[in-house]
Amino acid sequence: MYCFPQGAPLPGIHDGWRGLRLKKPLAIRIDADLLAATRDCARRDHRTLTNFIETALRRRVDEMMGDAPEPDTATSKGRKA
Repeated sequence: MYCFPQGAPLPGIHDGWRGLRLKKPLAIRIDADLLAATRDCARRDHRTLTNFIETALRRRVDEMMGDAPEPDTATSKGRKA
């Protein structure tokens, strides 16, 4: 958690710092077998379930929006994919 003095401007993306990104909770229904497989994949990739899902979703959205990274530049928490 990051704490900033009251009234201080929050750092932004243009400050050379990633900025304070607020995450929103999301409740979804998912097939039990798919959830179990996703948990297994997250565990094998040394990620939390949330991080694994967010990363997979971000990659898919980037792919659909035309911003997909080159296959050799995709990384997974400190190691090449």
